[in-house]
Amino acid sequence: MVFGLILLAIAIMPLGPLLVTLLVFLWSIIARTGTRLDRKAQKHRFERGTDGGGVLRSLASAPAAILASVLTSIATLILPAIAGIAMLVLTRLDIAGIVPSGYSEQWSVWAAGAAGALVLWLGPGAGSLRYGSRLMVSGVTRNHLGRLIALSAIALLIIIGIMAVQSGSGVSWWPLTSNPFTYLPDPV
Repeated sequence: MVFGLILLAIAIMPLGPLLVTLLVFLWSIIARTGTRLDRKAQKHRFERGTDGGGVLRSLASAPAAILASVLTSIATLILPAIAGIAMLVLTRLDIAGIVPSGYSEQWSVWAAGAAGALVLWLGPGAGSLRYGSRLMVSGVTRNHLGRLIALSAIALLIIIGIMAVQSGSGVSWWPLTSNPFTYLPDPV
């Protein structure tokens, strides 16, 4: 389920790369906060049993968990951003000649999204992101029917996203006022 959401983010990346990046950042904060709160509740249950105070204690520590998650998310987005920007530039220059003509921007943004997602998901600090992401989707995916419906919806959204990009809609760089590709040389 989480892998499907990652593929969806990559598929719709050309429709608004900066907005998708912001949504990924917010997802990262929420997932990491969930990880911190869940681990605090688990620690309390381990140390003191199930007296019921663990959930309240973890909720009381929510502001600190959110702040720590924001700082962790900022720090762990540095390497994925570097990987994404490097892949964006390398794909845009298309030295190998593998990008279909006319789709250089879209393919560059897809490649950047894939590189950034890979480093974010497997790089430093990714354990809390993966654990929190599983916590977030576990409510939907508890039974087979829920997983099937969720994966079908995600697959449909991925197909619609790819079709929208391939139909010729340009890359939206909102809130930027100019296209950053104008600062790069045209593909070879």
